[in-house]
Amino acid sequence: MRVAFLTNFISPYLAPVLEALAERVTNLCVMVSTSMEPNRPWSAPSTRLHVVAQKTWTLPGLWRHPRGFEERLFVHVPMNTVRDLQRFRPEVIISVEMGARTLLASLYRLLNRRTALLVWADVAESTEHGRGWLRHVARFLIQHSVDLFITNGCSGGRYLRKLGIPRHRICEIPYAIETALFSRCPATRPPALSHSLLFVGQLIERKGLRPFLSALNEWAGTHPDRSVTLDLVGDGPLRTSLEKFSANKNLLIKFHGNVSYEDTVAFYARAGILILPTWADTWGLVVNEAMASGVPVLGSLYSQAVEELVKEGSTGWCFRPDKQAEMMDAIDRALQTPRDRLDEMRLEARAAAMALNPERVADMITSALEKTICQQPRARLALLTNIVAPYRLPVYRQIAKNFELRVFIAGKEDNRGAWADGVGAIPAKRSWGWTFRKVRQMKGEVFDLSYLHITPGYLVDLIRSNPRIIISNEMGMRTCIAVVYGLLFHVPVWVWWGGTCHTERVRSIGRRLLRRALAHIVKGWISYGQTSTEYLESLGVRSATIIQIQNCIDEARYKSVRHTSSTPSSVRLLCVSQLLARKGIGELLRAFAEVSRDNGEVLLTIVGDGPERLRLEALASQLGIASVRFAGLKTPDEILDYYAEADCLVFPTLEDVWGLVVNEALWANVPVICSKYAGCAREILPDAALFDPLDHDDFVQALARAARRDFEYPNRERLRTAESVGEQIVAAISARVPAVAVATHRMRRE
Repeated sequence: MRVAFLTNFISPYLAPVLEALAERVTNLCVMVSTSMEPNRPWSAPSTRLHVVAQKTWTLPGLWRHPRGFEERLFVHVPMNTVRDLQRFRPEVIISVEMGARTLLASLYRLLNRRTALLVWADVAESTEHGRGWLRHVARFLIQHSVDLFITNGCSGGRYLRKLGIPRHRICEIPYAIETALFSRCPATRPPALSHSLLFVGQLIERKGLRPFLSALNEWAGTHPDRSVTLDLVGDGPLRTSLEKFSANKNLLIKFHGNVSYEDTVAFYARAGILILPTWADTWGLVVNEAMASGVPVLGSLYSQAVEELVKEGSTGWCFRPDKQAEMMDAIDRALQTPRDRLDEMRLEARAAAMALNPERVADMITSALEKTICQQPRARLALLTNIVAPYRLPVYRQIAKNFELRVFIAGKEDNRGAWADGVGAIPAKRSWGWTFRKVRQMKGEVFDLSYLHITPGYLVDLIRSNPRIIISNEMGMRTCIAVVYGLLFHVPVWVWWGGTCHTERVRSIGRRLLRRALAHIVKGWISYGQTSTEYLESLGVRSATIIQIQNCIDEARYKSVRHTSSTPSSVRLLCVSQLLARKGIGELLRAFAEVSRDNGEVLLTIVGDGPERLRLEALASQLGIASVRFAGLKTPDEILDYYAEADCLVFPTLEDVWGLVVNEALWANVPVICSKYAGCAREILPDAALFDPLDHDDFVQALARAARRDFEYPNRERLRTAESVGEQIVAAISARVPAVAVATHRMRRE
């Protein structure tokens, strides 16, 4: 997965963790506000990470803590966070802290809901006293758009829960260091160094050195027989006053100033005990360093590292610096510990620290990412269509198993009377708009009925439902709305298309131009079959962007058909169709009139209705055909009885994007002869079963062969099941959907 990690800067401590994380994700981009803050003694480490330096507005600030100390700090506002995220297009964002950077990341997530947002809250109860009201407002706003909070330990978790964040949205992941650098230190110390003290850090009020030195000096005064050495590694504004500290003769304080990160190892190697008397620390990585070096820790419980890692009498000693007696007692316990026991504690401290390394932390972060993914709902898929056709329901159900499906329809089409039951079979919402009926006439006949849907409500419903994927049927207004939404909110759009080069041969210039434009904008296509794919490629659609399915039906209901026997001398032909000129029923009657004169036992049943019914009945009477029956409109269940009685299905269409009645007949084990103008013809039927309904002689010959039972019985191997088609669509979309959503579906199935 693609992960964006947003932070102020990369410290020497953070670099190995990020490098380990980069090995566990597909692509990690670290976006930093600054190379390093001026109050940090480190230089930016060299790494193999992909680092983006952001344009940042840095404001100086002052942190006034209720315990009486003040500290200089810096507020970073990375101005181009949203732009950088748009360029990288992460699937997961990890944002450090809960300030301006995370507010901007939250804004990006509002515009890109498929992106998960994790906040690495570097907080502890001790550090969050005295924060200003503006910071509290920001944190209140942030928490509702965050999927998961990562914090350093128990104290950070307690603070987040006080903000109202539920426990299940908090993951505790401690800080870690590269332990190999410090584990080279000897496991024991010579007697002269066994109780020597070491401090590593900034010489600032927050670190609590003043009260600790006073307590240590008091202990030295009451133990004149003991000599105590304290090495201070680090620098800061407090150094001058500390150098003037009046210590007892048996307390030796040495100032070493700032040293490089690597050089601190030598100080740990000579140290007996690390001190960390801090008033407030979100962690305190010197604790990790000391313990990995075999140095027990005498530390303040206001350091989260001390609270998490230091076990009293085992890896160190704990106290609260605002409790003078408690601090004095801890100092006494540490300095009075026998040398052999200290050597045992060194081994215990090292073992505890070695278990916490960058690789383990990276694993914990990766688990947190997976936890976030698993908790997210399935990716929401919006499907825009005219109506919910019953034959599409099995495919829709298969899609709904893998995505959170939302179906938006334009309205009802009154020429689909037998489809009424399909509308309520899957949750669908009618989008606001208008429907206009169009009648296409040719030679005085109703050649076709079509419907123009103008549905601006699609856009409103898309905004409300906030889908991660959109499928739009056909290439008209609904697809234009879907494309506009997809461009605005970075949502992939798929167009489900059925037209063929034959059905689309006569289209207006405006429609052709629109389709060519969409061919270059839309990046995902679903075609009914080979003939639809050929048309899309003629528009300039790249074949690599087309997933070619096969138009299908709910095959189970037709496979259950049980055929009734007929006499060998009679043949029962069946035609299931709307009664429109486009369906070629007139051509069928003319050809059948000629065949029936020579084959008196041939019967033709026409199931369906439409505006041409009266004209066609009159034509049958005029042609003197006695063996034709107009059965009228039947429900899908009633049609099964007609398939059970039929010896052969005739599909004489003059143009059809597919022809699902052919699928029905084949699954019902009924032989088929079919017009070559049906989109399905070449794909699922042998050449011997095809004819040209506009060529009268060819049509007559095809019917005559059927009357002699000279037809091929169905080969179902060419047919695709609704389940396999649905799985194919899901797999194709999942390959293009962000990894967060894909992983969600995969994990839920497993």
